[in-house]
Amino acid sequence: MTVTLVSEPVGARDLVATELNRRSHRAAHIAALRGAPSTTTAIPLYILGRGDVSLGDPFSVAKQIGWRYLLVGGDAPGLVSVSTRKGHLEFAGVSSGLLAQRLLDAATLADQDLDPQAQSYELRLLDAPSLRMLAVWLRGPSSVFIPLMEGVPPGSASLRIETETDFVALLKSRTAERRESPRPGGSPTN
Repeated sequence: MTVTLVSEPVGARDLVATELNRRSHRAAHIAALRGAPSTTTAIPLYILGRGDVSLGDPFSVAKQIGWRYLLVGGDAPGLVSVSTRKGHLEFAGVSSGLLAQRLLDAATLADQDLDPQAQSYELRLLDAPSLRMLAVWLRGPSSVFIPLMEGVPPGSASLRIETETDFVALLKSRTAERRESPRPGGSPTN
């Protein structure tokens, strides 16, 4: 598997460095800031709306809404969020915990299980918030996905590589489940 990285926006890395430096005093509370943390390459973040799942090619309408940087070298892996709003970059936060670790584990899984000569992939993250779905999206002629937070509790299921067909089926199944289940704390309406 060959991974193609997208160029990060101009000024994004400087913004991240400045904001992380401003938060260095929070290292006692954010394990990813302890030690000698550094950021990896930027990973574009795309969003998919619930209605998009029913389209023939839902991924063609996914919109890029920001960037994520893995933060490595600290006491725990972290994730730095940068949003793009009206053409401007905004620092959206830093965290450490399960999601960052799962993202690192997904990279290892893809490296081990995908044939290095098979094809080239563009690394992306795909978020379908209304379906509570976040996945690594390896975009290529035959895209594959690695759902990150599956299981109960979230993130407890083993990571697995899904074909595009299987991932779309998972999204459609999740959409049907959400339609049939009342919202927590709410009741069905007439």
